[in-house]
Amino acid sequence: TKQTGQAQQKENKEEAGGLRTVSIQIDGAAVPYYAPLYMAQEKRYFKEGGLNVEFYYAAAADIVTNVASGNVDFGFPNADAVVAAKSKGIPVKVAHTTYQEGLGAIIFGADSGIKEPADLKGKTDRTDTKLLADGNYTIAGGAKAMRKLYEDNPDMTAVFISNYEMTVGAMMEINDLGIKVPEQLSVIGFDNMDFARAVVPRLTIVTQPTEEIGQAAANLLLSHLEDKDETSDKTSDKIETTETIWLKTGFVEGESVADIS
Repeated sequence: TKQTGQAQQKENKEEAGGLRTVSIQIDGAAVPYYAPLYMAQEKRYFKEGGLNVEFYYAAAADIVTNVASGNVDFGFPNADAVVAAKSKGIPVKVAHTTYQEGLGAIIFGADSGIKEPADLKGKTDRTDTKLLADGNYTIAGGAKAMRKLYEDNPDMTAVFISNYEMTVGAMMEINDLGIKVPEQLSVIGFDNMDFARAVVPRLTIVTQPTEEIGQAAANLLLSHLEDKDETSDKTSDKIETTETIWLKTGFVEGESVADIS
């Protein structure tokens, strides 16, 4: 495989074109989630930073192992694998990307006295679990979750799906159940422009800032390499940081939400 030549690549990081070659291994089972990395490649953000990035694919658990053993420079596994890595003392740098102004939020009254996050201390929420369903970020999971929501809440009037694969599955199930959109159920999906345009009626969706995420990923990669170079002569190059990046989501209005005005 390509990984067998990784040691030689590390010894020859300066390419003919003056680019430094680095390898990134991602979870092959969740390729769509790494669209920002592909966007960064397409927009040449990595090359602008002097990097020639090579992508490899593996199961999440194998990614942690390969990074720990030095087979690849960077890994983007899922959250469970990251937790396992930290528990075993494997050096980890976590980049936590959070979407600001999205639909995921804490809602409270204007007279609640809450002005900042610190004001939430000691307060509890009253989440109705019947209004939530886990779709496991897959098409099949989205369909199953939609059916469960409908069975638990036959009079429900609106649903928000937080992932594009689940949006596809949920819409398939809505059609199978014979539910009319938006007359009986308003639907807001997530980040699948092509699918949103193909569905009748056109879906209203929340869009993620793919290009901005790609730029942020490239910047984080460059920053990490610079930090690693600066500590290469020290006894330990262990870098453990958590960074939160706030990015604004978009909102594309379609015809899948009922007008109740």
